[in-house]
Amino acid sequence: MEDLAHIGFSSVPVITLGEKSISGVDLAQVAHLLGLEFDANPRLDPSELVERLDLFLSAIQSVTPQLSSNVLNKRLPGRDRTVLELLHHTVEVAQPVTGKIETLETDPANVHSESDTPILIDDLCGRIERTREELKYPPNDWQSRVKTFYGPQTRHQVLERCTWHVAQHLRQLMHFVREWQPEIRGWHSEADYRDLPLPNNIWDD
Repeated sequence: MEDLAHIGFSSVPVITLGEKSISGVDLAQVAHLLGLEFDANPRLDPSELVERLDLFLSAIQSVTPQLSSNVLNKRLPGRDRTVLELLHHTVEVAQPVTGKIETLETDPANVHSESDTPILIDDLCGRIERTREELKYPPNDWQSRVKTFYGPQTRHQVLERCTWHVAQHLRQLMHFVREWQPEIRGWHSEADYRDLPLPNNIWDD
C-alpha cells in the first residue's frame, strides 16, 4: 500500500496506485483498483433512505437556529469553509433526491462545492423546510438510471449517496459544534447511521 496516494484535481479526489489513477468519487472503480469486492446495491430500501434523509435534515433544522454567529462564521479545521457554508452545502447535497439530479449530480464541483455562496440563516432555514416538504413526494422510479459525474447510476443509488453524504457532514458538524457550543440540543442519534456506507473517520485533516 506504500504506492497509494490521494491527490486533488479540480476539487475531485483522485486515487493513484502505482502508475494508474482513477476518480476517487467512483467507489466501484476504487474497489476494483484495490482488488476489493464491492456491492453497489444499497442495503436500505428507498423508503427507509428517504426517512433517514428527512431525519438528518430535521436535525439540521433543529440545530441551525441555535448556533451562535460566532460558531456559524467559524472556519472548520484545515478547510476554507465556515460552519454556515457547510450547512448550506449539506442541504444542497440532499436536493438531487427531490428531482434536481441532472443539475447537481452531473457536476463534479458539487463533491466539495468550495465555491458555495454563503446565504442568510433565514434563507438556509427556509431551504431546509422546502427540501423536507419536497421529500414527501419522492420519485417512484427508483430503478431508472440517470447520468452522474461518477457514471450511470440508478436513482436508488443516487438516493443512498445523497443520504450518506448528508449524514457524513452532519457527523462532522455535530463533532465540532459539540466542542464549540456544547449546549446545543436536537442532534439525531448515531444509531441512525446504521447500514449507511459512511467513511470510518469523521474528519481528515
